[in-house]
This record gives sequence, C-alpha cells and structure tokens, in this order.
Amino acid sequence: DNDIALLSQADVACVLPRPRQPVLQLADPPSEVITVSQPAPSGWVLAASQALALLEQQQ
Repeated sequence: DNDIALLSQADVACVLPRPRQPVLQLADPPSEVITVSQPAPSGWVLAASQALALLEQQQ
C-alpha cells in the first residue's frame, strides 16, 4: 500500500499482481497505467518494456 502514493505521482504507473492480495487500485491514477498479469520479477521486465515503448512513442 505504500506504493499507491508513488504510483499516483508517476508519469507512467506500472502495476503488477501481488501474491495472495487483490490488484492494487489507484484512487487518483496518472494518465498512463500499465497493468501486467505476471508477478515480479518477470512482471517488472514486461512492465518496464511497455513503459519504455510508450515513452519512446511520446517523443
């Protein structure tokens, strides 16, 4: 839950599933939210790749 404030302030929020917990819900999400179905660590690779591709498209 300490990630909610950080993710709400990010340009691109990356949300991964958490073991035995519900999907993280952001009350005030940024305009870009990437949600992946794989948990860490492979989920981070997927989310970071998608975030970088999105940022490159916006350039």
